[in-house]
Amino acid sequence: MACLRGGTRVDVVWNLAPDATPQFDPSDALAITPGGGRIGSLFAGTLDGQLVDLATVDRTRGRIVRLTPSAIEAQQLGQEAVISCALVPATQLPESLWPLLVERATVAVIASLDGDDIIDLTVATDDAHADSDIAALLRKGEGTVVRTDDTIVTVFAPRPTLVAFGPGDIPAAISALAEHFGWSTLATNNAGEAAAMASTLSTIDGVVVVGHDAEMTGRVLGGALSGEAGYVGSVGPGRVREAREEWLAYQGITDLQRVHSPAGLDIGARTPNEIALAVIAEMVAAHNSGAS
Repeated sequence: MACLRGGTRVDVVWNLAPDATPQFDPSDALAITPGGGRIGSLFAGTLDGQLVDLATVDRTRGRIVRLTPSAIEAQQLGQEAVISCALVPATQLPESLWPLLVERATVAVIASLDGDDIIDLTVATDDAHADSDIAALLRKGEGTVVRTDDTIVTVFAPRPTLVAFGPGDIPAAISALAEHFGWSTLATNNAGEAAAMASTLSTIDGVVVVGHDAEMTGRVLGGALSGEAGYVGSVGPGRVREAREEWLAYQGITDLQRVHSPAGLDIGARTPNEIALAVIAEMVAAHNSGAS
């Protein structure tokens, strides 16, 4: 968005063959600026050299490009097949797309084709703006690509991020269960790292703290409350959670309405895995309640 406002040329690339590269998030995308500047990630950077070369061709219309991995690139990718991508000038993409991506909404980008040329691009976000087939894809909430003879529909679905802070088995169990759902996770006992990440999260993301150190857990909770994390959870006995709240109060943070304390649905959880189940279920319930 900053490049577009500044009049800087930007080409956007995304994967049209996610089934051939299942190890990568199908919602990944890469923006390339003149000179090879890059924002985002595609194929973990393995094919960036080819993509930068292709983006040097100044075009006003997008196109389908095919990337043939070298022997070394094929080894890094784990496959040798040709990979198809969309390469589109950012100015050709609808202006309505950018704020939707910032909000981390699930969106469908519909490309109309003339051979390998992309002649038109539209965006759909919900049933009111999509035909029945595209609406069904959006409801799944998964990144995917569907192609016909003259159309390619790419669904970009953001992955929730969950920060699990604290020592012991509980943060690891919470992180492992979140990864089972395809979420991005950070399980750490580094309060600075966790607080910094927590402050950058969006409404589809979550933060959970565990541990007896009121200052460390309080710092992470404070980071989460300074940002827009949609779920903030405090795990532990009542006296431990109260100590965190007292520490936050000393820092001038008294509005704790967003904090789920104790975190997790009341299922009588005792083991780390049961606590993880309760916390993840509550985060899903909180998100779905807000989305409705």
